[in-house]
Amino acid sequence: MVPVVSITCGIFLILFGLIYYLADKTPLQTKESLTNIATNQKTKSPEATKTEVQTVSCTEDSSEKECPLKIEVYPGYEIPHEKGQDIDGIIWEDGDSEMRLTLSNKSLARIDNVSFNITSESLILKAAQATRNPGVTIGPDAGGGEIIIVAKGEDGVEHSYPSSYSSTFSAQYKLIVRDLAASEKINIVMACFTLGHTFIGPPLPFPGWFRINGIYETHEAGSHKRYQYDNTFTLKRH
Repeated sequence: MVPVVSITCGIFLILFGLIYYLADKTPLQTKESLTNIATNQKTKSPEATKTEVQTVSCTEDSSEKECPLKIEVYPGYEIPHEKGQDIDGIIWEDGDSEMRLTLSNKSLARIDNVSFNITSESLILKAAQATRNPGVTIGPDAGGGEIIIVAKGEDGVEHSYPSSYSSTFSAQYKLIVRDLAASEKINIVMACFTLGHTFIGPPLPFPGWFRINGIYETHEAGSHKRYQYDNTFTLKRH
């Protein structure tokens, strides 16, 4: 009976020793493996794989593939609107001239965060959206300012005259568009007033130039582009 007990105790001690040996070695390997996994995950964190913003400069000659937002500025109807007529929410006044600005998304991706400055030789009296994009905001820059009016004096020589303006009308407007869906078009109507060559003469039918400058963005899978746009549209008067 004693030998059996001795053999059983011996087997138990051998098994216990083997388990202790494995328990002593395996946690070190497991700890090293977990450390390696944590290190690898840290190197693949969102900060390390964040998409960089690519800046693209757009000009009038840029293709639709290079710069997907097409911008057009043109005079409205040649026949003057009657005073009191409602044109897309703008109540027309005598001497107002109609200008139109269209933004067309020529891509299959959404365009976001459009922010444009609109400047002209004319005073922009009022502006409104003729389309129905709920993310469009347009209005004069806050505060007043000063513009320079060039007119001929009695001596027949052109002189520069400073003229202050309030925030209700301006030579510069701000256009904000939250987003344009693929192939969407936005149309803006503006009532402008363009002084003639003399103070007593009638206003000109429309301004000679409009400048649009600012930025917009696109976000696609693995791509974030910011487009910088600056173009002056020259309008020919007949």
